[in-house]
Amino acid sequence: MKSLLFLFFTTFAALHATTLEKASSYAQAQEQAIKENKHIMVLITTQQCRYCIKMKKTTFTIPKVIERITQDYVFVEVDRDFDTYPSYLTVYGVPTTYFLYNDGKPIMRGVGGYWNAVDFLSFMDDAKRAIEKHNNKE
Repeated sequence: MKSLLFLFFTTFAALHATTLEKASSYAQAQEQAIKENKHIMVLITTQQCRYCIKMKKTTFTIPKVIERITQDYVFVEVDRDFDTYPSYLTVYGVPTTYFLYNDGKPIMRGVGGYWNAVDFLSFMDDAKRAIEKHNNKE
């Protein structure tokens, strides 16, 4: 019995650690970010984009990436062709990732393209430094 419980909790923890929770819409992400005093991370994709799929299956399954995102951001994925999101989030190609304050203002310019976990974490570090710089001005 103990081994079954151990197996259950281990499996649950492993599944939970590799799943990135998403808001259902940009509006819901902003509402949640304000409520939780977090920022917003927007991933803009399309259904046919192979690099979007690759990024979701690789970069966004790495526990360290998931941990960093969930610690500071409300994550939302929007489809460039079908979903509603602010028109000032310029998309020249997909995937494009934006890091936003919870009022919707960009923390930094959008990050275009597929990035592995190491490079993506570097962009998250850039966003963190921009936030700190912004907070020190206030």
